[in-house]
Order: sequence, then C-alpha cells, then structure tokens
Amino acid sequence: MTNTPAVSVVMPIYNASDFLKESLGGILQQTLKNIEIICKALSSKKSVLIRVLNVRGLTSIADDFILATTRNKKQAQAAADEVEEKAGEIGLHPLRREGYQEGDWILLDFGDVIVHIFTDEERRRYDFDTLWKEAPVEEYHETGDDNE
Repeated sequence: MTNTPAVSVVMPIYNASDFLKESLGGILQQTLKNIEIICKALSSKKSVLIRVLNVRGLTSIADDFILATTRNKKQAQAAADEVEEKAGEIGLHPLRREGYQEGDWILLDFGDVIVHIFTDEERRRYDFDTLWKEAPVEEYHETGDDNE
C-alpha cells in the first residue's frame, strides 16, 4: 500500500450579496440598453415627447413605461414596427402587442418594459404623464452621435 499525497483544492468563496449585486447590475445594464434601443427606434420614426417612467414600486406589471407621441395612426404603426424590428435584432420580442390595428394607442409589452405609442389626441385623453406623476421620469432626446 503506497501513500498518495493529499491534494488540496482551493475553492473561491463567493459572497451572496456581491453575486446578487453583480447579477442585478448586469440585468439593469441590459434593461437600460434595451430602453435606449427602443427610444432610438421611436425617435427615428419621428415620435416626440419620448419619456421613460420608472414605475418600479408603483405597479407590479412592469419596471418601466416608455411613452411616445406620434402625429397620426400610420406614424404610430410605423414607430411600433421600428421598435419591434430593432428590438428583434437583439433578441427582444414583445410578449404582447395591443392596439396596432386601431393605431391610436399601441402597447408593446416587453415584460419589464412596456411601450405606449399614442397619437397626440390619445396621449392627452389618457394623460399617463399625470396618472403616473409619482414615477421618476427621464426625457429621451436623440444625442446625434450615431456612428452606426
């Protein structure tokens, strides 16, 4: 019988809190990237008054709402098509799409992010900006540094 030397294996110790912060940080970064892509798509189709409402803690249906206004139904449909196309390029597809045929208020539900594309008249009628006034808001403005 021969004596084999014992092999010591050192396993890194992960702090669960650090792991969660890292994971959530990555998820948050991806969500912000998705929001940027969606807002850019809306802007490219001449949507205006693009606002991102952080509704975390105010509702359980989503973390963020993106609101955008268009001049008419055709423009709203074109904006929705562009959002779906650009989001699809990164593997993001809506779970649900509502109101496309009518075109006055189109909803694209991406899970954590819900996009609301309104004609001007519908945006004034439903007044989400006032309805969700407790939500922190960020205005989206095209930066003009598009090098793609």
